[in-house]
Amino acid sequence: MEKLTEHIIDEWLVLKCQTGDEKAFSLLVKRWHPKLTMQAYRHTQNIEAARDIAQESWHAFIRGLNNLHDPAAFRVWIYRIVSRRSVDWIRKVTRERKVLSSIEAREELNPVSIEPGSTLLQQLKETLKILPNNQRIILSMFYLDSIKVREMAAILSIPEGTVKSRLFHAREHLKSIYKQYNYENE
Repeated sequence: MEKLTEHIIDEWLVLKCQTGDEKAFSLLVKRWHPKLTMQAYRHTQNIEAARDIAQESWHAFIRGLNNLHDPAAFRVWIYRIVSRRSVDWIRKVTRERKVLSSIEAREELNPVSIEPGSTLLQQLKETLKILPNNQRIILSMFYLDSIKVREMAAILSIPEGTVKSRLFHAREHLKSIYKQYNYENE
């Protein structure tokens, strides 16, 4: 289906949910739950936490449904809920464990482990794991979810210029890591 058709279906389902239609809610969950879980996972890198966050986000959706006046804003609104809950989870875990900064911890805990003969996609996935959280999320949203810069800015509650800057720096960081491990020569 085209993206436009997908958005129209989502808007219609949101409107039906606002009238209390349980079937519409079930369909919306079926369509969006995997996306929300993946978005939470990109933030947390923890599948159990991602599942919990996605579930909690649906509860927040139900509680705030009547405050959503523009069904076309559903996509940005639900992603923002997931992002905020993910950030809250990260803060909680960081506080509990008193870990190092996310960049240092990520480099120590997730070193690049590329097997000889691995595919380009596998190499990129391994490389993405060691990027700082904000860079990994920006790249994933832009390239994997095809979310526009304007929508990312709304989801993350940051200016569009900041999104563009983070995209640039994330790409540059990804290139430098890739070159460091000589992937381009394989």
